[in-house]
Amino acid sequence: MTSLRRFTSLSYINVLLVLIFLVLYSTITFYIAGLQQNCLSAKEIAEHIRDMQKEEERHSQDGHRPQLKISDNKSEPNDDRGSKKLTAPPGQIDFVKAETELLHQSSEEPQPFYVFDGKPQSMLLNSSYTLNTVYYIWCGSRWFEFPHYLSVMSVIRLLRPDNLIFMYDKLPVVDSWTYNTWFGELREKYPFLQLHPLAENENGCDGFAKPSMPFIYRLLTRTGGMYVNELTIISKFPINYRTKDAVSALDSDTGFGYLMTKPGLPGVRSLDQLLTDPKLTTQAVQCIHKDKFVAANRKSGCVYMSTSLFPKDIWELDDSFGRLVRTIFYGTPKILRPIPTYDDLIPNIAHIVWLGRGEMDFLFYLCVLSLIHMAKVEAVYIHGDGPPSGMYWQLIKNHEKVHLIYREPPATIYGTNVKVLSHITDIWRVDFMIKYGGIYVDTDTIFVRPLERETRGYDAIGSYDWTYWNHPFPDTINFGVALGKRNAKYWHKFQESMKWFMDEDWSWNGLRQPYRIQERHPDLVLVDPHLQIICFRSLCHPTWWPNYHNESIHHLNSNSIKNWRNDTYAFHWTLPTPYELLNHSTLLSSHSMFSEIAVTVLQEANMLDYFKNLHKGQTVH
Repeated sequence: MTSLRRFTSLSYINVLLVLIFLVLYSTITFYIAGLQQNCLSAKEIAEHIRDMQKEEERHSQDGHRPQLKISDNKSEPNDDRGSKKLTAPPGQIDFVKAETELLHQSSEEPQPFYVFDGKPQSMLLNSSYTLNTVYYIWCGSRWFEFPHYLSVMSVIRLLRPDNLIFMYDKLPVVDSWTYNTWFGELREKYPFLQLHPLAENENGCDGFAKPSMPFIYRLLTRTGGMYVNELTIISKFPINYRTKDAVSALDSDTGFGYLMTKPGLPGVRSLDQLLTDPKLTTQAVQCIHKDKFVAANRKSGCVYMSTSLFPKDIWELDDSFGRLVRTIFYGTPKILRPIPTYDDLIPNIAHIVWLGRGEMDFLFYLCVLSLIHMAKVEAVYIHGDGPPSGMYWQLIKNHEKVHLIYREPPATIYGTNVKVLSHITDIWRVDFMIKYGGIYVDTDTIFVRPLERETRGYDAIGSYDWTYWNHPFPDTINFGVALGKRNAKYWHKFQESMKWFMDEDWSWNGLRQPYRIQERHPDLVLVDPHLQIICFRSLCHPTWWPNYHNESIHHLNSNSIKNWRNDTYAFHWTLPTPYELLNHSTLLSSHSMFSEIAVTVLQEANMLDYFKNLHKGQTVH
């Protein structure tokens, strides 16, 4: 009997040791692996079970018992903390999915625009939910920038508010270059966005860009609903949060985050008192900086950021924050790039615009020759209200590849008067691409080599400008050289942008608007820095060179152009025409890279000897 007790005692000890080993092993394993994004804490599991029990009790009271439903990828998802899939826009990131699942997600699966559109109506229509009104408080006359837009869009996509009330002491202003139009775009698109000017006695602001915390508390106490800070992105928001008395991600010191309450709350309580009140059902959410969001294994439902963010910053941002904000802005976490197709290439034809029937200068002549003999196009179409004139035109007008296309200049575009000649070029360039496709060039451009087949596979190609760029625009696109396939989507977007045509603004229609289109549709246009080199005041600034917006850096002091024959397709001289290219005489008396380029064109066209003889005063035929 004694030996039996000893054996039993040892068995208990052995079992206890095994349990301790398993606990230690599990703890060490989880510590090494890190808590994953789609793992639920014990507290969250308990909360989820309580929510399910409440839901079951509610259905039982209604005389209905919820049915257990086995879901697949196409079924309606449940609450995001307990499901494998969160319904999202096409190709959109599922915040609770593992990255390996995300990479294999089909972008062709139809997904609703609003996240909760995938929920059953019975889950959305609940009388115990907090008021679905969201407040923003805007203080000071300033720009409404891209991060502000992302904040509002994250709320719209996740909550689909009944009312989004924008309270302000001064409305957002648009910069003088008309870049930050984000607020106007929201107002035009979403009918539930309402403006509420703050009365002086409301004391809604504590200073420039600083909403008043006491005002926020009074507002929510009176009405209930949600306040969201202007630089805060809500990355996930389980629908069961709306059943709680209060959900807080608000940092009362920094102002970042959000606060959602039912009417009467927080009242006179501080945030700490509100969240620890045992009589209330509350939820605390940590709002973290975007850099910490990227580093965290388990992603927070609330992220804040700075104002130094542009769409270009997220195009190639291959981390969790990049995927999050691409989902909000583009509807997909994927990196969007233009994709070439080679069953239909950019037509090897060139278009030039000539208006006013003026004299063809030497650079224009070299432009046409370079298209024929250097770019080796099949045809050069000169569109205008009449032919050029002068000796250089006489030399080339009968070439078999040169064709005049008569065209009446437009008086209006979408009802807006067009009087500036260069703006007619902006209008026609897009029309050429939609109707015919091919290569468009300004008359002050010289091609130095043919287009490669790989280049001709893209739908639309342009290059960034450096001569006409102003903050806050990150860049502008110069289509002095443009390549495009016929009827490509980008050109239609470009043409539609002319509904907001400005005849009095030189760069808006042809340089700034094309860049804004790229920001919103980065997969529709390829920006190739080697397409052209733009030269201003005889100084060239290749846009592949670091810090190319710096005017003090140019080809003469940076060695940025190592081989003009291969570094680019074309050279584009804006203003003024370089001395070497004023006429054939200045060319033949010059020795520079510019003169070398022009001489090469004349050699390829078998015209160099002709001009040498002409320069010497000899009679030529």
